[in-house]
Amino acid sequence: MHLKEGINLNDFLNEIEQCKENVYFKSPEGDNLNLKSKLSRYVLAIAVNNKEFLLSGTITCSNDDDYQLLDEYITEE
Repeated sequence: MHLKEGINLNDFLNEIEQCKENVYFKSPEGDNLNLKSKLSRYVLAIAVNNKEFLLSGTITCSNDDDYQLLDEYITEE
């Protein structure tokens, strides 16, 4: 899954709080950020100016039900 273009990153990060388990952003370089972690959220927020970085990373959820919570923000493309 990838982030949709034009999402409100703050809303996306707030929605992650509702997820049952961990949500990860894997960067194009292979770094894994656990978005339940405040530090990882901060790193992702700094990257908001690098659109290519955000859109080329992948989002994975430890709990399959969490994908439904994030459906507004992620795409399979």
